[in-house]
Amino acid sequence: MCGPVPFLIMSVAGAAISMYGSIQAGKANRAANELNAEEQTKQIEVARLQTEDEEVRRRQETLYMNSENLAASAASGALSSSETFRSINENNTRTANRDIGLIRVNGANRRGQMSTQRTQYKKAGKAAYQQGVIGAAGTMFNAGASISSGLSSMGGLGKLGGG
Repeated sequence: MCGPVPFLIMSVAGAAISMYGSIQAGKANRAANELNAEEQTKQIEVARLQTEDEEVRRRQETLYMNSENLAASAASGALSSSETFRSINENNTRTANRDIGLIRVNGANRRGQMSTQRTQYKKAGKAAYQQGVIGAAGTMFNAGASISSGLSSMGGLGKLGGG
């Protein structure tokens, strides 16, 4: 059986190492979650740009269809100002506007989900760090109780001075 001084030194050293490990694990987890949150921020911007690209593509499709209709109308000898031509183009434009509205809603939903995920990463990182600090505090208190119990079983602190 070791004496009170080596017991005290080993107990304090073990508790300190455990406390340091808990805090460092919490910091590492927080840092990983912060990186994930930053990545989500980048992905949100990418999703915004994709939505804009989809909108532009859909508008171009509509312009192309309306141009084809104009060319077909001219080739057949129909007037581009005719009611049928206008009706077809208006219908194409209405459909495109509806599609663009859906593209925007879907894009906003996608970005909203990513934003929620980003918030969850940030909260998880904060919670991980807090858990590390709380774990370190728990280690400190457990070590204190263990040291106190161990010293009591060895005859108390009076033995520290060798007497």
